[in-house]
Amino acid sequence: MEGKDCRDLAERSLPRSLILGHSFVRRMKAFLKNNAGSSSFNEHFDLENSCLVKLRGNGGRTVERLMRYDLSATRAIKPDI
Repeated sequence: MEGKDCRDLAERSLPRSLILGHSFVRRMKAFLKNNAGSSSFNEHFDLENSCLVKLRGNGGRTVERLMRYDLSATRAIKPDI
């Protein structure tokens, strides 16, 4: 296997984590992405080799709204953690 194929296979074998929350999580994701390389953390919290990290944040969500608007996207990520 080459490059992307090997990386895809390795990523599929890693546990997937989801950090789900309100606008704070969205802002944290933006901060980490905008400061990549200049901060001590990156969007994946330096866990690329041990865990896939996804951040999903939407402002103004209640549990009911989360269930209504975000559950399908959450299921698509299929988090282990």
